[in-house]
Amino acid sequence: MNRLKENNYEEWLITITNTRLIFNTMDEYEEKLGCKFHGNGIKRYYKTPQEMRACFRDFKVEVAEATDGVLVLEDILTNYKRSWEFYHNNLTRRNNPTQIALEILDYCIHSYSTYKYGKKKQTIYDQILTKQIDPTFLVLFLLKAIPSYDSTAGDVVDFNRKYEEVIALLETFTSEGTMFASLPVILMARDEKWKSRIMLIYHVNIILNHYATFISSCELMSAVSDVKEDIVPLEMAGYWNECGGLLDSTQFWEFEPTAQEGIFWSVFYQKKADNKLFKTKYTMCTMKCCFDKLLLYLAHPESIVHRIKGLKYKDADHTWYECDFPPSLHSDTLPLQRRLFSSVWQQHLNLTRVTNESVIQQYEKWKRTCEVVNNYPECDYEFSICLYAVTQEALFIKANNDSFYKIPKDINEGFSNINLNDNVGIITINGKDYIAFDELSVYISTSENQLKKYGITLVDYIL
Repeated sequence: MNRLKENNYEEWLITITNTRLIFNTMDEYEEKLGCKFHGNGIKRYYKTPQEMRACFRDFKVEVAEATDGVLVLEDILTNYKRSWEFYHNNLTRRNNPTQIALEILDYCIHSYSTYKYGKKKQTIYDQILTKQIDPTFLVLFLLKAIPSYDSTAGDVVDFNRKYEEVIALLETFTSEGTMFASLPVILMARDEKWKSRIMLIYHVNIILNHYATFISSCELMSAVSDVKEDIVPLEMAGYWNECGGLLDSTQFWEFEPTAQEGIFWSVFYQKKADNKLFKTKYTMCTMKCCFDKLLLYLAHPESIVHRIKGLKYKDADHTWYECDFPPSLHSDTLPLQRRLFSSVWQQHLNLTRVTNESVIQQYEKWKRTCEVVNNYPECDYEFSICLYAVTQEALFIKANNDSFYKIPKDINEGFSNINLNDNVGIITINGKDYIAFDELSVYISTSENQLKKYGITLVDYIL
């Protein structure tokens, strides 16, 4: 960041308090700062530039902690001012502001440079791109979710209703463009406990960035590569339960490592009184994220079937849990808490590794002597990673004989970024084979009609 003029702090502090950017009421600001003042009295209360800078940095830390370091307060204020000036000069008093907001999102994110608008509107939308005006702020101005940069309107009133109005608009905008019925970040936004203007800015920013990633196969491949770098090889093989490792419940987990480090088969068992042992086999991934948090991703067995059928992910298909990163990769306790809102998955998952031999023996006995019932037998699958070669024009995947599937790269824009380390191969489910591009959630049936549709051919050698 360039060295700032000292008077920027005065302007920014006045804007922060007068717009109620971080806290919703003046009482909350005064409690935070330990003083009684109004926005225009900042200079009278903080008598030196150094005191103003210290106050601003307190707010900056508050925002960074609340947004996982995503929002930088001086950048937000700079964009706020530029966006307001643009909005004030070009978009005030517009009929149907909700429609205008959707058009701006379309234009900026889908890059509809050839879309036919009226000449005046086309010129305005072009300027948003060329002047790099943040569409997040324009949408919030249009929906009256944040005030002008120089507002003195006072405390925020009935913000929950306005907050939901904005999120609902984003849900409408993103509903057709991704693999999710509702983006996980939208669920996270709705689950936000601290509903304030700064947190709404944060969530809109996150939602639009995630959406832009998911609608682009190239961006999605890049995002998946980033996630792979965050995977940690937690040592979780064995039995775990949610009763402190004791035999106080007939429910338990068994984690089985896969060939990929940090990815497990997670089998949940539940013994019933009729000597039946019911099991559900999830896929689990363990990752480390910022601020030393452990993220645990669980995918329901039905999720892969839904993706193969081209259906969107629903609430029950997957979830995220988190806890503080354990001091050791062989930790015996994981006090996990669900990260996103869900009407299906439990809020807490307090796992303890089972080390008591008598408990382990009991679990093994149940598996031997009970009737084991697979809750989702139709979802069992085998995945063979068998990407054999990558050429300039095609990908070659080993078939179940001595031949290769030759897949043209121009089928999907993300295929040009695939390399030999990616999860590409053949998945077999319910007796049917699919060519699987796991990072892209693309699954192509090996039936004759589907191969012909995509120009995929069986070849005996690689050119």
